[in-house]
Amino acid sequence: MSTSSDLETALDIRDMRLISWNVNKRVKESLRRQVEALAERGPDVVALQEVTTTTALTFPALLESIGLSHVQTSRVLAEHDPRNPAPPNAGILIASRWPFRILPPSEFPIPWPHCVLSVVLDSPSGEVELHAAHVPNGTTYRWKKVETFEGIFRRLARESEVPRILCGDFNSPKEEWTDGTVIPWGENKRRWADAELSVIQGLAEFDLADVYRSLHGYGRTDFSWYWRVRSIGRRFDHVFASRSLNAVECAYLHSFREAGLSDHSPIEVRFAPA
Repeated sequence: MSTSSDLETALDIRDMRLISWNVNKRVKESLRRQVEALAERGPDVVALQEVTTTTALTFPALLESIGLSHVQTSRVLAEHDPRNPAPPNAGILIASRWPFRILPPSEFPIPWPHCVLSVVLDSPSGEVELHAAHVPNGTTYRWKKVETFEGIFRRLARESEVPRILCGDFNSPKEEWTDGTVIPWGENKRRWADAELSVIQGLAEFDLADVYRSLHGYGRTDFSWYWRVRSIGRRFDHVFASRSLNAVECAYLHSFREAGLSDHSPIEVRFAPA
């Protein structure tokens, strides 16, 4: 018979399992299947993107049933200039086993505040600052994508005494080569390219390195989203994290996408802070 000490030996109680997932604005009938799939992974924290005004009302109770009782959603619909394309009509949801406090959305100078949600987790290892983002795609929203990248970089490009995580769907990059070259979508537009790369690569200078590449290098190819028309894969979903959080595992959960739960594969990271 297993004892609690046996379980603690098998998995350090200070470990933190994070799943970041674009749930693709799925309707209410799909939410239970999505949450059941999450439950099988036993996450401590989930960060969901493309949560609608309707599903934001249903998700909390389902997530609480699997132990993620602390839930917050971003403001889903935002006021916008009628001359601009409508903002993405979906927001962010963060759910956690542990309490957290919400950080003001005004700290991010981005076009649509509901595209980022920030909290400070009260984890067993101490406070962790978590930022979940959904960067609008450039095909539809054009320079709003660039402005969102620029705002994220402006807010996070600084020293922090508290370990940090940035995760979400960034709709970038276009390609990654085995020699470590990263190709942004705006490679022919200097400001566009600089904005994408400032987050995808530049935040590493401020202790927010790409966890997947830190663990696997550039010799390994993987994708989180596929353009079905041409079966072209993109690695759009990322987790960037402080070194002190000690990420020891990072993988894409392709079975979620293959089961039709979303058009994105979630990214899962296990942290084992000392």
